[in-house]
Amino acid sequence: MDRSALTLELIELASAYQTGGATDDERARLERLLEDSAEARAIYLRIADDTVTLNDVRLGSPLKGASADEAGDACAVALDRSFEPRRRRWTLSLGLAAASLALCGVWVAMRGATSPPQATAEEPKDSFARILNISNVDWAGGSAVYGEWDRLGKNDAIKIDRGRIEILYDNGVQFLVQGPADLTFVGERRVAATSGKLVARVSPEAIGFKITTPHAVVIDRGTAFGVTVEPERQTDVVVYEGMVDLAVGEAESMHGQRLAAGEALRIGSDGTMGRIASVASDLFLPPPTLGDFTPLNGRLIASVADNLPSSETTKYYRVIGQGFREDCQAFVDRHHQWNGVDDRGLPPFLANCDYVMTFNDDKVNAELQIAVMLTRPARLYVLIDNRVAKPSWLTDDFVDTGWDVGIDEGYDDVPTVKTAVGAGRSIENTCSVWRRDVLSPGSIALGPLRDVAVQSHPRSIKQLMYGIAASELPLSAATHAARSEN
Repeated sequence: MDRSALTLELIELASAYQTGGATDDERARLERLLEDSAEARAIYLRIADDTVTLNDVRLGSPLKGASADEAGDACAVALDRSFEPRRRRWTLSLGLAAASLALCGVWVAMRGATSPPQATAEEPKDSFARILNISNVDWAGGSAVYGEWDRLGKNDAIKIDRGRIEILYDNGVQFLVQGPADLTFVGERRVAATSGKLVARVSPEAIGFKITTPHAVVIDRGTAFGVTVEPERQTDVVVYEGMVDLAVGEAESMHGQRLAAGEALRIGSDGTMGRIASVASDLFLPPPTLGDFTPLNGRLIASVADNLPSSETTKYYRVIGQGFREDCQAFVDRHHQWNGVDDRGLPPFLANCDYVMTFNDDKVNAELQIAVMLTRPARLYVLIDNRVAKPSWLTDDFVDTGWDVGIDEGYDDVPTVKTAVGAGRSIENTCSVWRRDVLSPGSIALGPLRDVAVQSHPRSIKQLMYGIAASELPLSAATHAARSEN
């Protein structure tokens, strides 16, 4: 995509996002552009800078070197000259009168996108990040207080008692912090965190980004990863994509370990390390997505455990509350996604289910036993590859719903195999959906995908590990079961 086409697309996507009108597909497209393209990030940051300037105009502060009337006239002229062919589409899509101010900032971004944003008196040269969103924040007593769109620089600190703050670095790092938290921005590639839940998605330009805690140093190697810091007890680290290097203690030269996607470790205050088998949103923040602050409370699936020794693996099961939807990630160790098999979408009963991201590599383990802990009665689903002979533990306790879901496969190390956005697109394989009604809270045991172990490398086995999901048990099913027992 050439620069002018990229700029025009970012204008439309950013404006829809900033005014709250972006669809799921538009948000996904914007996130993909920001993740894949340094040029897209530079243009987006310029649009953000100009939105701040235009907000100042809206609130009565003139543009530098111009009166408010002059700024407004300049915007009108710019719009007349540059956007006349698109005026009707913009008006219909934005909808809000105030949003027309943002178009002037967008036009400025188009004119100035070929040169980097210039530092101003309010944005010192050593600033390197901008606060994009602040949600339900209570600032700690005596700490600095920031607003949305404020810049952050060297040695700035954030101390909050509650709430979430989303930050975008100029070098492309997306960063999210949830309170209670205490952290200092040591530089554009290092954050010192005394406490809090943190998550980062690091661009290729920022590889080497570090989070330092009282117990460890987490060094990015091109990834999305989460860190939870309890200063008196432990630091927990989870890798969603790519890999990180983990050094125990505050010195990077200390002994450590490399973690890859699908792995998680706990570092205690005494330096000991242990596996974290189940990762859920109440322990870690999920990978950052633009403006997504939806709380995931009251999960049906409390946790997941297995019979794998901690000495043999550091992989975790990720529990996603109310998260099953188009393009959601299927496995912790692959970029495969769940999708509807055609443009009709996913089976409606799976929408917003709790679900578990399992390990795709476990498809070769014939001894595997998985325990799913349910907090209340539920309808439990297993999504199993149609190429696999159905195991007896499945056919004995579950029934086939007759529905299928699709798998859109993606790989970090195979650039030609990419996932798409939307139902029915880029579907490589399908899985049948099996159901079991669980009438009381407790642990449900699931078995291996196959009866005989396979010695081949998992990537050479053209089959998929099964998925797990759960929804509320329909009242009619619970009532019928109660009557049957009586």
